[in-house]
Amino acid sequence: MMRFFFILLIFAQILWANEGYHLNRILFCLHRDQPDLTILYKNGKPQSDLAPLNELLEKYQAKVLEKWLRSADDRDVVGEIDLTKVYRVEFMSPYTSEELRQIRDEFAAVPQIHSADFEGIYYVMDEAQVDPYVPNDPRYSEQWYINKIQADDAWGLWAPNTPGSTDILVGVVDTGVDYEHPELSDVLYINPGEDINGDGQFTSVDLNGVDDDGNGYVDDVRGWDFADNNNDIRPPSSGVDDALSHGTHVSGIVGAMGDNNEGIAGVAFRVKIIGTKNSYDSDSTNASPGIINGYDAILYTAKLGAKFINCSWGGLFLSSYEQSILDDVSDNYGAVVIGAAGNDNKSNDGLGNAQYPADYSKCISVAATDNTDHKASYSNWGSAIDISAPGGEYGGGSTTAILSTIHWESGRYDAWSGTSMAAPVVSGSFALLKAWFPSQSRQWYIDQILNHADPIDDLNPDYSGLLGSGRVNIYNSIARNSYPYLTVDSYSIEIINDNGDGQLNPGESAKIVLTIANDPNYQDANNVTVTASSASGYFTFSDNQASLGNIAAGGSATNTGDDIIFELSADAPLQPLTIQITKEANQTGTYPYSHTEDITVTPQLNQTGFPITNIAVSDAVAAGDVTGDGNMEVVAVSEGDSLYVYDSNGNLQNGFPMYLGGTVSMGPIIADMNNDGQNEIVISERVNGYLKIINGDGSLMLDITVGEQIRSELTVADLNGDGNLEIIFGTMSRNVHAIQVDGSELSGFPLSYSAPLDKGVAVGDVDGDGQPELVFGLTNTDFYVVNTDGSVLSGFPVDLPARVANKPVIADLNGTIYYVLTTTGRELKILNSAGAEVLTYDTVDPVNATPSLCDVNNDGELEIAFGTNNSTGNYGKLYLINFNGDTLAPFPKKLDAPINTSPVFADLDNDGLFEVMTTTEGGYVYCLRPDGSDYTNFPALFSGVQNGSGCIQDIDHDNDFEVINGGANGLNVIDVQQTRGTQSNVWQDYQANTHHTNYYYFPGTSAIRLTDQPIPEDYALLQNYPNPFNPQTQIIYALPQAGNVRIEVFNVLGQKVRTLDNGYKQAGKYKVLWNGRNDAGGLLSNGVYIYRMQVVSEKAGRNFTAQKKMVFMK
Repeated sequence: MMRFFFILLIFAQILWANEGYHLNRILFCLHRDQPDLTILYKNGKPQSDLAPLNELLEKYQAKVLEKWLRSADDRDVVGEIDLTKVYRVEFMSPYTSEELRQIRDEFAAVPQIHSADFEGIYYVMDEAQVDPYVPNDPRYSEQWYINKIQADDAWGLWAPNTPGSTDILVGVVDTGVDYEHPELSDVLYINPGEDINGDGQFTSVDLNGVDDDGNGYVDDVRGWDFADNNNDIRPPSSGVDDALSHGTHVSGIVGAMGDNNEGIAGVAFRVKIIGTKNSYDSDSTNASPGIINGYDAILYTAKLGAKFINCSWGGLFLSSYEQSILDDVSDNYGAVVIGAAGNDNKSNDGLGNAQYPADYSKCISVAATDNTDHKASYSNWGSAIDISAPGGEYGGGSTTAILSTIHWESGRYDAWSGTSMAAPVVSGSFALLKAWFPSQSRQWYIDQILNHADPIDDLNPDYSGLLGSGRVNIYNSIARNSYPYLTVDSYSIEIINDNGDGQLNPGESAKIVLTIANDPNYQDANNVTVTASSASGYFTFSDNQASLGNIAAGGSATNTGDDIIFELSADAPLQPLTIQITKEANQTGTYPYSHTEDITVTPQLNQTGFPITNIAVSDAVAAGDVTGDGNMEVVAVSEGDSLYVYDSNGNLQNGFPMYLGGTVSMGPIIADMNNDGQNEIVISERVNGYLKIINGDGSLMLDITVGEQIRSELTVADLNGDGNLEIIFGTMSRNVHAIQVDGSELSGFPLSYSAPLDKGVAVGDVDGDGQPELVFGLTNTDFYVVNTDGSVLSGFPVDLPARVANKPVIADLNGTIYYVLTTTGRELKILNSAGAEVLTYDTVDPVNATPSLCDVNNDGELEIAFGTNNSTGNYGKLYLINFNGDTLAPFPKKLDAPINTSPVFADLDNDGLFEVMTTTEGGYVYCLRPDGSDYTNFPALFSGVQNGSGCIQDIDHDNDFEVINGGANGLNVIDVQQTRGTQSNVWQDYQANTHHTNYYYFPGTSAIRLTDQPIPEDYALLQNYPNPFNPQTQIIYALPQAGNVRIEVFNVLGQKVRTLDNGYKQAGKYKVLWNGRNDAGGLLSNGVYIYRMQVVSEKAGRNFTAQKKMVFMK
């Protein structure tokens, strides 16, 4: 920030300084036909060989008479002004402005003098279609201004060669250059006329005390100090507030050495800089150093060959002699002078407002912009501005200001802001342009820089037309004069072997129809070809190239009739896939053109009529027959709190959408509430507690207000055995309600508790009494299991270490009850029927949705699936664990974004194994096999967050499943198009079923038939394997005929500890698994156990009993 205020103070100082010119100096110019003056000093006072002049020198007490421009020679004549005949007079004491004006007029009246003028005071103003070239400089990434002007893209045009040219010279007239800085030491131009040994280096041999090149400067090997009149352009220090580093900073912006593994890279990369020092060494104690003999230095650098001369300094005084110098270097030497417009946040238009040299004719005046292309807060503006460039803003370091070099002993690098920084960005751009086009005229270079700037008036409406032609873009300036600019203006995918659904399905073929356009600001494109390719592996091209002929600038062409044809792989995922389109033209010309851009092709397996994109869904979706037509509908609540019902073809059903009148944040329930054979939809509103039962035609069966905030999920179940279902939920008023279909409260309800209930109530018969129980957690960490009369089951409530995070799950493993719940302590817990903790599993990250249950690999062991949300790392993990806490390899699977939905399961391809589906905030829908691999054509990608928990159903009864979910993009239904499995009792819906009971019955470790085995000839009970075992073993038995089978485990005392199988079985071979736990879920101790098999055969006399020993070792 200090650097920025320094800038403002300097310009303010100019305004205060006596109208911007020295009060103790004047300049005068002799007529062209007058000989040069002979100057002598007598008694310390100057005299000449011109008597009228001597009278004035004596009269006004002159102390210095000298030529103004040491660099001028007989070539430097502009009109009537011969710059070799301009002299400076310095007086003993300053005069008032009016007195000095009179003195000037008296000098101008001398017959031999052409004209006279004041001498101004000047101060520094401190503070594509190509692969970009990225140098190896470690702080290059901080140089945002390089990318802003597309210099990196311009560098890329040189590929595979190094960008830029060492033949281009840029003059930097400023406070000097620190030539010991490693970024600049090899960038400074070595004057060949003074390089005695011709080695291109500055060495002591070159310092011979002789003006070898005859330019009036002795040993100016690497520039000249115009202030202290010597050949050392390095400031002795960085000065107060680094003011004497100004020229070093400017030089780094222009041409700091790139690709040297040091610091930064200059805009012009390999340019050579002619540096001059125009501030006194004594200015090291001055926060506002002046610019001394700046115009002499301009002429000096032009004579040495600089074609672009940077002047990041200025003042208010208008001088015809200074204008003549700019005319001279422009007309006679072909140089372009670039000046900073000033940092006073004012207009440069109008008398007394202009900044010089920037606003002189034949100087490019540069205003400053920030990193968003808005006018920098400090920058001057006006009709005199030619162009703008990044100058940065204070306050953000290198993220907002311009990073460049400063004095090596004062930190080496710093980020400053100012038009002083903007001007060298333009100077470097000019140099880069000339490096590409080395032989063009001065005016041509100017035209290309100005005419190809990026327009910024729309971003700066208050300064429209006052920031020049725009913000410099060096890539445009080069590329638009070299190449066409071909783009894929539009494209279409035409399916060749469509199966009738109008979508590009995996396995189908198609052709690409491209329209290629050529930008009117670029060159014509001749013999244009396009070639398609893809690295994805999902495309096979039978014809990948087309010819489009010539495309003039501003024209376009289509490959109609010259088809590009591909076949899409059958396993392609349902997400945008990239095809690279390479456009080539002018291959036999000076600038052969080739550019590749991507197009995307998205395979689709959408159910007919889907997705529905005019709604956003962030809650669970459901599927069921709600209209009574025997077909399934898809039911969802939009983020606009309206209920939508669609048939299997995406048709909105009569009576919908229905506005629900409040804030809905839970998925709909589908259930036959009044036992009439027809399903209804149940929904609630969370703030005011609206509760609705909605018929399939949109009419209301029930519409009541509970008057309490319903933050929990709803559940429906028949609590009193009358055949009708009650709506069960908890509220923030610490109540659990059971509302009947007529709107009345079930007898004995509500049940009141000591804390609110906000996560929902699971319902199921957990104690085998034939009556359902209620399972829930409170916000105060209490976990309850209660009867419908409110009585609490033994062992409850359980005081958890953290409160429940989601609605609990009731797992009924063949009569053995477990409670699966997640907590805000980032743990998953399993409690047994007595409330004892069986398992605590560290989930690491929060679990934001209810876990789900399924035996995914059909091994007789139930798995728990849940997703986590790592918002910091912006990823999620999908877990599959068993009831022992063992993770099913290779889970957990790290997914692209956080997971906020509950997984569901289905056997999508009838292989007897169950895929698990979940969605993420990143828009992906995942279907994973038990081995962790992606199911064919998944993951699918939709636009926007996918936070609506889904379901898997065969909604159109075509014997394949549809994957249904909701997201920010709408309601999505994917038609899997493979023959589905037929297993029942699978967790395919949100919260286990469309009643949302979160109750799941699993036959536990019931035997699995080994279908690949022949029918056994006799009964057999095989030895378990492995044995000894930990944590699990398998037992195989054989049945030659059908019968009732019981497999039990006993301890050595003869006490039964576990029933592994109990039921009717057909003839065949079977296996059962045992995990060392008893029927209550408790882990048994080490030791010997006996497993017994008893069979009661259908045929008399064919019963069978056998037993064996096994060893459990922990």
